[in-house]
Formats: sequence, structure tokens, C-alpha cells
Amino acid sequence: MHFLVLGVYIDFYNLRRFHETLNYKKTMNVYKERIKICNKRE
Repeated sequence: MHFLVLGVYIDFYNLRRFHETLNYKKTMNVYKERIKICNKRE
């Protein structure tokens, strides 16, 4: 049961929550943007 709650929190934190330090973007969106930038450099 605790793993389910932890999974829900991680999902919220990474996919749904806006982060002030990321200019109010979602963590996963910032991650995907960086991956695209890095792939273009190669």
C-alpha cells in the first residue's frame, strides 16, 4: 500500500506539479526539453 501512495506522489511531483525553480514548468517537460536539445547537438 505504501508503494502505491509513493508512486502516486512521484507521478504528481514529476508530471503534474509546477515548480517555481523551473520557471513554473513541470519537471518532466523540462527533462524532455533538455533531451531534445542534447539530441540536436549530436
